[in-house]
Amino acid sequence: MLIWANGIYADLSGKGEILPEAGFIRVQGRVISLQGIRVIGYKALCKDKKGEWACGKTAWEVFGGKLATAPTHCMIFVNLSWTEGTPENASCWVNGENLNSWLVRRGWALVKKGSENHFHGQERLAINDQAGLWRGGFIPPDEWRVDKLMNPDSCGVCTLRHQSFQRNRNSLKEMDKPEKSRD
Repeated sequence: MLIWANGIYADLSGKGEILPEAGFIRVQGRVISLQGIRVIGYKALCKDKKGEWACGKTAWEVFGGKLATAPTHCMIFVNLSWTEGTPENASCWVNGENLNSWLVRRGWALVKKGSENHFHGQERLAINDQAGLWRGGFIPPDEWRVDKLMNPDSCGVCTLRHQSFQRNRNSLKEMDKPEKSRD
């Protein structure tokens, strides 16, 4: 355990395993949530110029492939109010590369809503490069950025798809209005 001026950290290393249905990873039997980011849901579908594709499944497959290349090293942010059964927040590295940043930069994870961290720059680069889920001009609904632990009922894929369709329909209606009526 390390004590730094900005918090208490525990170091953990071992084989990393994805838990796609839960949205976390496991290292040495401990369930980890990657600090400041969220890999989209395993069953999530995205749309590009060719149509719908299984972006959630692809994201988790890429993630699992990265974890398989070397041991995963995590620095867990110790939370004194943590209760057993809840994931622990951590930054993790594989082959010396920050996994949180790697996933965001390659477009397979989103920066958590309301998060003030350096991953926003990585996300902008992924958007500009149309990397991962950003291909074809993808725009995630805000609900995909919700921290699952804070609101476990907000992650229904059908609800998210329905809301996405509603937003698209409303945008199209707005675009069809004459210029004067938009104000």
